[in-house]
Amino acid sequence: MAGGCLDLVKIGDNTNLLLMVYVLCFCGFSVKSAMFPFSGWLPKASVAPTPVTALLHAVAVVNAGAFAIMRVTYYNFGTEFLRGSWAQTVVLVPVIFTIVYGCSRALKETHFKRRLAWSTTSNLSYILFGAALMSPTGLVGALCHMVCHSVMKICAFLSAGSVIYKSGREYVFQLNGLGRKMPRVFVIFTIAGLALMGVPGLCSFISKWNLVKAAMASTNPLAIAGIVALLISALLTAIYMLTIVVQAFFPSKEVDLKSTEEAEGASKKIVPYDEVTDPNWLMLVPLAIFAVAIIVLGLFPQPMINFFQEIAKDIY
Repeated sequence: MAGGCLDLVKIGDNTNLLLMVYVLCFCGFSVKSAMFPFSGWLPKASVAPTPVTALLHAVAVVNAGAFAIMRVTYYNFGTEFLRGSWAQTVVLVPVIFTIVYGCSRALKETHFKRRLAWSTTSNLSYILFGAALMSPTGLVGALCHMVCHSVMKICAFLSAGSVIYKSGREYVFQLNGLGRKMPRVFVIFTIAGLALMGVPGLCSFISKWNLVKAAMASTNPLAIAGIVALLISALLTAIYMLTIVVQAFFPSKEVDLKSTEEAEGASKKIVPYDEVTDPNWLMLVPLAIFAVAIIVLGLFPQPMINFFQEIAKDIY
């Protein structure tokens, strides 16, 4: 089935035409997955209520684009036809660029939810990178990261929503010292942040490990560039996530205990620092569930890996 649905014998002189069709399909579906230069819509969509934003960034829309690309690559055109072609190189270039571009924009972003949105842009291209490597290990890594990123990003967005709901603070520079007032929420957010970095023992480590293994085994020279992009992305992710955590738990300057001013662009007035607390259990339980899922998938990833390996085995 490595040839997908195509009859390679009947292609004849239409190889380049079909490769162009594949590139157009890849680019079309990548709009849903916010690949550069089609990534601007995703951070703008973070104005939606946080539960909607979490669903948008982790499940409903963005994964549909990545899933469609995997279907087109492995089941329609087939890797036997695509692997090693100019089309593979053409799609790898923007994917690798987006991995770094998304992290760079997240590092620059000061709005809490939009920072996480740019993080989504980068992590979606992890999935596309695995798909574009066109190998069983690449497919396993892509599918694993689709699942892991969904869990991590829902956890991060719901944590951000809890902070905004309880404190009115929407910008990173306003989170100074909030970890001491909302310790449960920020501990859970820290778990999500460490997972996004790819820390061993948390869920995304295994998906990134498989992506690197697939890239090392690939004969495409751009695969090495992809590994470099993954390493740069891990570093930038550590900076833009840990900046929030460190500032929340270890404020660099004295916090304003009585500030109630409305920040520029904020949707609600800021709650005074000494009045901020963790949310009640109705809001904390969903956060805890996803934090536990991050840890469980990281410590016991084998059932998930075996499941996706069976899928990859059926294709090849």
